[in-house]
Amino acid sequence: MRRVPVNRSYIHFDGSLMALQIGTDEAGYGPNLGPLTVTASTWSVPEIDCDLFKALESAVSARSADTNRLVIADSKAVYSSTGSIANLETTVLAALLLVYGKIPSSWQELAGVLDATSVSGGVPDDEIWLAGRKLTLPVKADPENIRHLAERLKVCLSDSGIELNGLLCRAVFPDEFNTGIDSHGNKASLLSSVTLQLVAEQLRSYAAGLSCPVSICCDKHGGRSKYASLLQEHLTESLVMVECESLEESRYRWNDGNTSFQAKFIAKGESSLPVA
Repeated sequence: MRRVPVNRSYIHFDGSLMALQIGTDEAGYGPNLGPLTVTASTWSVPEIDCDLFKALESAVSARSADTNRLVIADSKAVYSSTGSIANLETTVLAALLLVYGKIPSSWQELAGVLDATSVSGGVPDDEIWLAGRKLTLPVKADPENIRHLAERLKVCLSDSGIELNGLLCRAVFPDEFNTGIDSHGNKASLLSSVTLQLVAEQLRSYAAGLSCPVSICCDKHGGRSKYASLLQEHLTESLVMVECESLEESRYRWNDGNTSFQAKFIAKGESSLPVA
């Protein structure tokens, strides 16, 4: 399984990261065509509660009409089937350019860079809609604009002491989705399991271990409000402390060795830039 590269630009003098923020969200929740996809972004930040939208406001916007900054928002706010994919594509490809140093040239390369395979690996043979499908990237976005906006964000990140460390994705194709629902009992539990497996994979990227605070923010999974047992199953053997559990927000804390963790699952999670 692919390991996400960890950028060590922003570290304490002793070599430890200052703090990490990990955000996750999904798209295609019970799709008619194609997979459920879950993606995680990982950022090193000067302090654990850093507001990335505020810190990066000169290069990032949550408004889809903004053409002078990268638009980072919920995909439904950035793209609709009646509009252009250009803004959404520009942001995704610019972020990948910053993390991996290149713009993927096809959907296959994009999936490979993100490690966007099913849990069993690869794309199922019966996904006929993908068979022989060639798609050159970018589709609508201007490559020069992608590079320009990526460079603006790179400078802003450097000035703010922030780094985009990694992007990772998981695809759950229809057969696997249906089997997962049978196994987990409902869609929300399946989504929670896939999401926290992805977070665990991001954390394993730090092979030397972590000694900095870690904040995990996820969009709420269906109507679920209780996540402590899932955090315990996927992320830690330590006792998970419940801070609150409500329809709007569920918050948790625990410690693993020298690392303190906080996790929250919030409605409208795209208000957090790592989630968006």
